[in-house]
Amino acid sequence: MQLPGSSSHIGTATLSEDGTIAGIASPNETFWLIDGEGRLIFKHRDGRVSTIFNRAEKREGKWFFSGPFQFREGVLHVLEETPAAAAAGASDDQIARLIRAYSKQQIVRLDPGEVYRFVSGHGLTKTIRLVTVEDHRDSVIKLMRRADVRIEIDGQPLDLVCAPYVMPTETAGLRIQADTTSGWIGMAKRVQLSLWDACDPIVDTTRFGFPLRNYRLFSQGTQAYNEPVHLGRGDGDPAGQRGL
Repeated sequence: MQLPGSSSHIGTATLSEDGTIAGIASPNETFWLIDGEGRLIFKHRDGRVSTIFNRAEKREGKWFFSGPFQFREGVLHVLEETPAAAAAGASDDQIARLIRAYSKQQIVRLDPGEVYRFVSGHGLTKTIRLVTVEDHRDSVIKLMRRADVRIEIDGQPLDLVCAPYVMPTETAGLRIQADTTSGWIGMAKRVQLSLWDACDPIVDTTRFGFPLRNYRLFSQGTQAYNEPVHLGRGDGDPAGQRGL
């Protein structure tokens, strides 16, 4: 789901049979329905209509829905159909096509022992080999908290930490980040890496801007530092115990 003009990608919306929407980290897109005029409608969790998709067209075998966002004038939401099979196991190329408009970032998924040859638009060439991966879970509810990823770049070892808030590492002209592992998400390969030429920005700063004023790290709700933590079946479980 994206907003034309600003080229802002909101996320992948999964429309469930029970009328709920999963995958978009926004309270404005919570429920869906088809109204009496045959339009796809997204609703806020309090029942207010948030987006009215009043246009649908099929291009290259996929449906595209577009319509105005009701909570902000001039904002148009676009929904692009993704087949269920592709959404569950998107290839590196499919993921790369989603971000190509915003960044020169290259996505690669590897198993231990596999090798990837990174070639940038500036002529930089590096050979990346995944050596080992070690997932770390907490001792209370066994959720993933971090992973230690060891790679080799042109035969030289490099240890990466895969965890929230970890920035990419720059070395030998390459910027590299361990995005996630199969311990976090159900992907076929063991590790997903993001790669850039170090002279390229992480995102295209002419097309992407952080929209929140006066933002500071950890100013949003997270389970960090002295915040209450739920110790139930999962993070945020209201039936769980709470501790600091």
